[in-house]
Amino acid sequence: MILRLAIITITIVFFVRAEAETKRVENPFFFMVSYGGSPSGKLNSEPFSAYGMSNMTATIRYSPTPQIEFEYGARKAWGLPVDVSVTATQMKTPLRDYTLTFSPTPQGLHQTGIMNVYALNVYYDMMSRSDWRIFLGGGLGWANFVGADASGVSASLFTGVRYHFQPSSYAVFKLKAMTVPNSKVSIQGQQFTLASQVMPSVNLGIGFDF
Repeated sequence: MILRLAIITITIVFFVRAEAETKRVENPFFFMVSYGGSPSGKLNSEPFSAYGMSNMTATIRYSPTPQIEFEYGARKAWGLPVDVSVTATQMKTPLRDYTLTFSPTPQGLHQTGIMNVYALNVYYDMMSRSDWRIFLGGGLGWANFVGADASGVSASLFTGVRYHFQPSSYAVFKLKAMTVPNSKVSIQGQQFTLASQVMPSVNLGIGFDF
């Protein structure tokens, strides 16, 4: 009986201390930086006319796309049960080769498409009373292609986990799917409009609450 009471007492004390520590170190703002990328894939153009032919399409293959993301936000912003943040993301897509409707043989292409995305995001922590914190979220923003007359709305959905190795410091693992708006690319003097698509990505990073 005494042993059981001791175990219960220790458990209660541990929980109260943990809860007090959580409240004590809870900070209203956070900053994260992460690096990752998207796997290789392909982009399809919208139909175009060239070389005396109409309703042609181009397929452009790209290599793995690195990306870096900076994020600043507020925990439980405005008393809501969610975190709100703004992000600045840059993606560099190495365009590898392309094929045309009448020419299925891949032609080499050595270009890099650079896209900057600025977004407003919302996070919801599914588990927040441990060092491991699983989250879900989504974002909406504006994408701009550097060196190309193209931009548009970009939306994203993401999930991941934060591991707090210190009360206010943590490592981040994030899986994200982001829409890429219509973009343009010039090949042999011909400009193609590339159709919108969804690009998945995996990011690893570090964050701080303050």
